[in-house]
Amino acid sequence: HKLNKERYSKRDRYMPEDLIENEYFPDDRLRYKERDALRDLCKTRNILWIVDGYDKFIHCIPEPVMHAFNEIIDNQHYVLTSRPCAINLSYETKIEIIGFADSDIENYIGQYFYQYSGERKTLSDEISKLLNFIKSIPNIWTIAHTPINLELICTMWFNTDWSNTTNLTIATLYERLVNFLCKNYLKQRKIDYDSNN
Repeated sequence: HKLNKERYSKRDRYMPEDLIENEYFPDDRLRYKERDALRDLCKTRNILWIVDGYDKFIHCIPEPVMHAFNEIIDNQHYVLTSRPCAINLSYETKIEIIGFADSDIENYIGQYFYQYSGERKTLSDEISKLLNFIKSIPNIWTIAHTPINLELICTMWFNTDWSNTTNLTIATLYERLVNFLCKNYLKQRKIDYDSNN
């Protein structure tokens, strides 16, 4: 998102080391010695570049940044993250995060709950309640297949009383998550928290 036309239009072209300097040292320009060391690291391919969000970047890449991007893609070691349909480059290795299978959800919930408490009898009841609950709501069951979403659901279930909830939407889940995070943040700083405000 930061490699946009508004921020990268002062030159005809940028080098990879220019991107590092602009993004990580914007107020404190590198000295010649540091810049030479960074240039040497780029030349000897001793940097692992992580190009995150390629699918959003490639459609609006500023012309001056294109040279640096091509230099990284052609001559450097890099990890590129993207939605699969956006990648038009050829790779030897591709990894796709596909999410959990149904049985993985059950295993994950069990491991999550046992990790935070040792009372197996009470936990097995809670695990069953949570599984029945998310299976009964198709939207929640669908999002539970994504690992980060399932962790959020487990965290919220483990720290919230859901017994009176009959209709859980993704918006409700996020709202309770924000309240939970705010409450914990303020609790750490010993500030009273009122979820109605």
